[in-house]
Amino acid sequence: VYGYKVMSRHFSRVLCKASLGCVAGLSGVLATSYAIQRPIIAKDAFEPTELRTFPLTAKIPLTSDTSLFRFDLPSTFDEMGLMPLSAIVIRSVDPDDPLKFVWRPYIPVSRNSDFGSFELVVKKYPDGKMSNFLHNMKVGDTIDVRGPFVKFQYRPNMRKRIGMIAGGTGITPMVQLLNDIIDNPHDRTKVTLLYANHSVDDIILRKDLDAMAARSNGQLKIVYVVSKQPPWWKRGYNGTVGRINKELIQETMPPADFRNLVLVSGPPSLVEDVCGLKTPQMTQGEVRGWLKELGYHKRSVHKFD
Repeated sequence: VYGYKVMSRHFSRVLCKASLGCVAGLSGVLATSYAIQRPIIAKDAFEPTELRTFPLTAKIPLTSDTSLFRFDLPSTFDEMGLMPLSAIVIRSVDPDDPLKFVWRPYIPVSRNSDFGSFELVVKKYPDGKMSNFLHNMKVGDTIDVRGPFVKFQYRPNMRKRIGMIAGGTGITPMVQLLNDIIDNPHDRTKVTLLYANHSVDDIILRKDLDAMAARSNGQLKIVYVVSKQPPWWKRGYNGTVGRINKELIQETMPPADFRNLVLVSGPPSLVEDVCGLKTPQMTQGEVRGWLKELGYHKRSVHKFD
């Protein structure tokens, strides 16, 4: 119904790409790396050191203020070339000064194996220069992109359990990583996603997240948190009404242990309450907030912008 490609394709897995030099030491590769089988002529469409242009092919409303944007890559055989938890940077002309540019990072929600296109989820903010630029685009309009840039270096099975705490469009890095974990038969990491929104209608990509949890064979558990309770909420739905708080985190997240990891992404108010904001220099800084009170160390917590 929605026409999403975020989680709609399934590709066979192979141990590694030829570029990994996998003839030797296959047993080690099996435990730590994998790749999508790809056409020999496939190319990575993004380049960190130069801007490349991509046309908009679809704009799909997800909520009242958030849409999914699909852009074509140069060839149907091209892929993004992303490692898990990587972002791209988009450039547009500053509407207040045509001689200046606006740059904003976004984390694609499509799989790297979705050859020929990539997808972004963007919320429209009243004063957001880039978000308004994107939401005003028409099919056929183009964006300038540079990247990818790794936000967090993830390796399969690097932690025993991963907890994800997200609010609103903070779900985008979580979706990107979940795509990688659930689609990798060699990644045994258990994941719990705690995802907060104002209402059920505001849950971004809910059908896709539910479908992913259903096919994960128990590897992924999702707990939705909404401020407004729908009439059918208590009929076995995997959610709770209210707000994310210390008690809910303690109940759902993996224990404070160096073998585990908690990822946090969402509105600044949520991130500040959960673990404290990044430093003014945009480094991770110390863990504060509820996670500090629960005994989490900064080695076990990562904050996204």
